Amino acid sequence: VIAGIVGLLCHRPVIVWPWWSMVTAGVLWTVAGIVREVTGATGDLSTGRSLLPDMFALPGYVAFGIALHGLLAARGVDRERDLLLDGLMIATGASLAVHHFLVTPTLALTDSWVVARLAIVIYPSISMWLLVLAGRLAFSGLERSVASFLLLGGTASLVVGDVVFAAGEIGAIELGEAVLAVPYLLVPA
Repeated sequence: VIAGIVGLLCHRPVIVWPWWSMVTAGVLWTVAGIVREVTGATGDLSTGRSLLPDMFALPGYVAFGIALHGLLAARGVDRERDLLLDGLMIATGASLAVHHFLVTPTLALTDSWVVARLAIVIYPSISMWLLVLAGRLAFSGLERSVASFLLLGGTASLVVGDVVFAAGEIGAIELGEAVLAVPYLLVPA
């Protein structure tokens, strides 16, 4: 977050609001992570699970999506239908795999709170659509920048982090907390 703010103040892009939207997403996700740790919401699928972290995390995803849309609009990518269709095909295929291995087992849990199960499932779904937007940005037009590909890599890390975190929450995989944090650390990097 601090590096993003310093970068914006130093470089001052022509269209600045999408970048401030990304900084906002970073702030919201940071707060969500801190609240998740403080409330112990991780690994708890009971009615006692705090949904307070989700009150910050979900708006963070929305802010990130708005930022990607703003960057796409600034580059005139909205009119490139072939890229949109390719992105939708990739997202659909990935969604089917995630649905089979993550969503179905999560929703099939009977001894857990349905709201907690939905909270776990929704993050990988949203991050996959964000990956489509980042892919459209990275592979659009003649001017392909390193920054666009880094943004794509960060968004892909978000998808991996969300899938691994959700799989850990439902007990599909057993990994240490440090390993689960690696994909999320790659997002801002």
